[in-house]
Amino acid sequence: RGAGLNGMCGIKHIRGNIIRPLINMTREDIEKYCYLNGINYMTDSANLEDEYTRNVIRHNVIPVLKQINNGFEQSVSRLSNMLQADNNYITNQAMDFIEKNITDKGIPAEKMKEQDISVLSRIIYICTEEKNCFCTEQKHIDLIIKAVENGVGEVNLPQGITAVISQNYFRIIKRQTGKIENVSEKISGKDVISILGKKYSFLSLSRKEY
Repeated sequence: RGAGLNGMCGIKHIRGNIIRPLINMTREDIEKYCYLNGINYMTDSANLEDEYTRNVIRHNVIPVLKQINNGFEQSVSRLSNMLQADNNYITNQAMDFIEKNITDKGIPAEKMKEQDISVLSRIIYICTEEKNCFCTEQKHIDLIIKAVENGVGEVNLPQGITAVISQNYFRIIKRQTGKIENVSEKISGKDVISILGKKYSFLSLSRKEY
């Protein structure tokens, strides 16, 4: 469905306070363990029908792939681990860049243009996610990259968020009727943006001002 590197990594073993200790185990492994140890288990009847896409894949696609490669599940698990390592590296590079380059005005577009495309895309993704915009698609990222390269422009994102490049700085703001204000919280009368656990103050500009 168009998943990028992050999506291709699959579900993480640990995410926040959620730990999935059996994520690398196959259904056959778990059923065998239950049988050998006399453990009863329940099967969700919804998992037996092809009403959902995931079940179509489980019942019809994976069996064919296992016929081609009997170790298919182990191969996918190894691939997922390798992709996760690459994904973590790109994320760390992007977070390090943001930490070093963010200013009161935003992030300098000129410095963003110097980054590898994979890191630049992740920088943009992280910044949108920090504004609780979790529906950013690749088409949005591509448009923002073009605006960054031009040094000016704005791209409307889902959930009332807009990516703005003005005066050669990149910022994420929220849309409001009549004017656009920075997505921020108020501290001592100032606008601040929180990225990577740190708070940065900046100015709210009207459309005419930027």
